Amino acid sequence: MSHLVRFADGTGAVRVGLLTGEQLRPLAVASMSDLLRRPVAEIRELAEAAGEPVSTAGTRLLPPLDGRMEVWAAGVTYLRSEEARREESADEDVYARVYRAKRPELFFKSAAWRVVTDGKPIAIRADSANNVPEPELGRVRSRPRAC
Repeated sequence: MSHLVRFADGTGAVRVGLLTGEQLRPLAVASMSDLLRRPVAEIRELAEAAGEPVSTAGTRLLPPLDGRMEVWAAGVTYLRSEEARREESADEDVYARVYRAKRPELFFKSAAWRVVTDGKPIAIRADSANNVPEPELGRVRSRPRAC
């Protein structure tokens, strides 16, 4: 299986590539956001035309976001969180409607510059007394173009 990745090469230059197993091949694009603006057929063509494999020595994988990209989430949270939101809210029915809605709630999670890659430390505000880590599964998806 192949993955589209952002990486910093041995010189520190940030690039986009196709990672297949241990093989990393650069793509002819300026950024991940540039790549994801393109139609799927064009992305496939760029992947097929990926450059010669580069040495992975000194390279490091970066979060798959850049520029003005954002992280949004969809879903509902655990029952205990629903109960806590109701307790905090002046109108507890607002949260009840969210949990019973036909579609998931959409909510902003982060700007691209705040996202870290696997194994890197995260920032926690010094004035935050309640920090609860929760596992997240992410998927990068580009916006479909109008026909």
